[in-house]
Amino acid sequence: MEQQESTLKCEIVQVGFALCVASVPILEKRAGLWLRCFSVLKASVTPANALILCIVLMSFASDKAWLTFLAFSAIGSGLFWLARRKQGRSNGVESV
Repeated sequence: MEQQESTLKCEIVQVGFALCVASVPILEKRAGLWLRCFSVLKASVTPANALILCIVLMSFASDKAWLTFLAFSAIGSGLFWLARRKQGRSNGVESV
């Protein structure tokens, strides 16, 4: 049982890392750094390699780890949606 819990924790960390790596290009584009970083090959190869590694490691995850990941993703998405909705109301704009 203890080994399953440590495996589950490891999988959650790997999924979180994969999400962080996948979000880097989006954040760079929003910050206006996309063209400068895109021109440098190393800047795009490192996150791509990290993402591929995370996907390979996640392929060994158990069903329980995936269900836990999906549950936390659903909770996080719901909280994000509520926060966006509240922010839109405070700005006088109704978001759908």
